[in-house]
Amino acid sequence: MPNQIHAAIEKKALIIPSPIGEIGLCVDERDNMLTNVFLRPGILRMIPLPSGEDDPVLLEAKKQFAEYFAGKRSDFSLPCHGVVGRGLLGQVLLVVMHIPYGETVTAQEIADTLPPVVEDVETPDPSITLADAVRGALFYNPLPIVIPCHRVKDEGGEPFFAGSPRQQQALLELEKRFRANFAGDQP
Repeated sequence: MPNQIHAAIEKKALIIPSPIGEIGLCVDERDNMLTNVFLRPGILRMIPLPSGEDDPVLLEAKKQFAEYFAGKRSDFSLPCHGVVGRGLLGQVLLVVMHIPYGETVTAQEIADTLPPVVEDVETPDPSITLADAVRGALFYNPLPIVIPCHRVKDEGGEPFFAGSPRQQQALLELEKRFRANFAGDQP
């Protein structure tokens, strides 16, 4: 059938427990790199992906997440697909990657660090600010917690995060509680 589209999904998935609810992890089988972290992993139950229970990258991610939630890890060292550096999302995520453990910044503070012109962003509505675009970009972070977008709050101090406000608050409280464990590691 010439008009048939064949889309090969070459990913494995693993759902792990955590203090903020189940977390879904996906790895690309072609290059053995983590592609997604789902804070609402229900989607993984609807997509028939092979189990990653024996995948070394997913098992390492599971271990590192357990260490993070136990206050024994402040950042992650996993092979991940590169979204950092290209376009607005990549530039925002690059800044977010450097927010120290246990600290928060605002979307405006991130916007202030970006280059003055982001070429691939068209703003049809002039009332949309770069800080608004930063907020929007954070919803497309494919690797939340690994790339710690939970450390971004809005200007009023309210949580701003692609996961639930409850999840973000729990992550910030966890980091506040364990921050002293990593005081010597901060830049």
